[in-house]
Amino acid sequence: MTMTLALTGQGLFVLFMESTFQANLLITGQRPGAILNRQHVYQALKNVGTFVKGHFIFKSGMHSSLYVNKDAIYPHVHLVSSFCQQMAFVAQERHLNKVGAVVGGALGGIVLSQRVTDHILHLSNTYWCAAIFADKMGQGKFEIRRGQEKFVKDRDVLVVEDILTTGDSAKGVVAAVRMAGGNPIAVAAICNRGGVTANNLQVPVLFSLLDLDLSKFTFRAKSNLSGCPMCMKRVPIDTQLGHGREFLKK
Repeated sequence: MTMTLALTGQGLFVLFMESTFQANLLITGQRPGAILNRQHVYQALKNVGTFVKGHFIFKSGMHSSLYVNKDAIYPHVHLVSSFCQQMAFVAQERHLNKVGAVVGGALGGIVLSQRVTDHILHLSNTYWCAAIFADKMGQGKFEIRRGQEKFVKDRDVLVVEDILTTGDSAKGVVAAVRMAGGNPIAVAAICNRGGVTANNLQVPVLFSLLDLDLSKFTFRAKSNLSGCPMCMKRVPIDTQLGHGREFLKK
């Protein structure tokens, strides 16, 4: 059985195969790419199990009944490619057509930087662009190493991220780009679930394929369990997703 989501606008269609949830981007018309409808981006993420219900602990210590699991996205290669194509398309539409490098933070950002760069090259067909990743160095810090610094130095850089929650990881990658001598001109994300702004990330431009306000699902628990409805109902804390395991060790 196949479920088809038709995205009206510029002749773009995303097909979801129920058995594998693979998404194939079929483009018609005179120009490649299209403006994705945010509702369909949400539906695509939902279909592959990105949104998980339960009792989760965020890095901030906040409790939530809904978790955005970015790891659920990556097994679906065609869907990832579709999202990356859209990032490249929006970058071009916003006249960010002089991007000399696309940088993502390890691990997921490695995939995104490769795919977005590939689509940028196909869309522009006029210039060279490098796909670079930044290594995690601990305590929210990133560094561009292994000789890749030379592909960032003196270039305009697009930083790519999957899910923005606090924005700390993206901000760390932005700092790494500057440390390597690059000029971070924008951050692109699949989903901004934390209300992160360009100012938070210290870049001129921030755009995401989907913006979510999850404040109604997020709570601050008190020592007497009040403030968090899941705690009051004794709903077990998830130790596989989020920071539940660390929380329970305290």
